[in-house]
Amino acid sequence: PGFLPVSVNHVSRASSEKEGRESPYAIDNNMRTWWEPEDGDKKPWIEVDCRNEFRMAGVRLCWAEPGLDYDAGIKPGPVRYRLEARGEKGDWTTVLDKSASREDLLVDYQTFHETRARRVRLTILGTAPGIRPGLIEITVFGRGLAL
Repeated sequence: PGFLPVSVNHVSRASSEKEGRESPYAIDNNMRTWWEPEDGDKKPWIEVDCRNEFRMAGVRLCWAEPGLDYDAGIKPGPVRYRLEARGEKGDWTTVLDKSASREDLLVDYQTFHETRARRVRLTILGTAPGIRPGLIEITVFGRGLAL
């Protein structure tokens, strides 16, 4: 439908960052790096500034699974999260609420109602027991404001 990645290699910030797992790794388009919040971060979030407003309508999340250990009984499971968007001005608006998700998706592609926004913020609300939050990539898809 004409949507392109609008978040790759832009500006990011996060609630916290584990050393060697800083937030820019989640937008560098590299499947070998990831962002991971510090262990004590109870409600980790990452924000991406796409530098311009776009009509955003989709997101691809590639999850990391730090702590995964089948031998110890630590198995993958769903990640519960919320995605919000914000334009140049105004408040954050929830565009995707997966706070009750039961789907275990390592690569999670979701669409949402087309929203005019410059920034997106992903808040991780929960993971499977023993799995620490980690995000290999967040890619937001959108298109310019003019038709």
